[in-house]
Amino acid sequence: DAERAAFDLARCASVVPNAVDDTLMARLKQHYTAPQIVEIVSVISLFGWLNRFNDTLNTELDDDTLEWAADFGLAKKT
Repeated sequence: DAERAAFDLARCASVVPNAVDDTLMARLKQHYTAPQIVEIVSVISLFGWLNRFNDTLNTELDDDTLEWAADFGLAKKT
């Protein structure tokens, strides 16, 4: 239940407008402390920022990263 709440937070926090509501926050508070929730949201926000930054600048990924992504089905093997 804790992981599901965290995954739901990540999904809801990533949409525009932000879809996190009081019900989801109540679920999170059943499993996590306030500092833990802040840390989870910080990581979600950082990766969201990094994705926008790299997408905007069309950052080229190194071969190791591309291979790692391919192993997880996130990119084509070269």
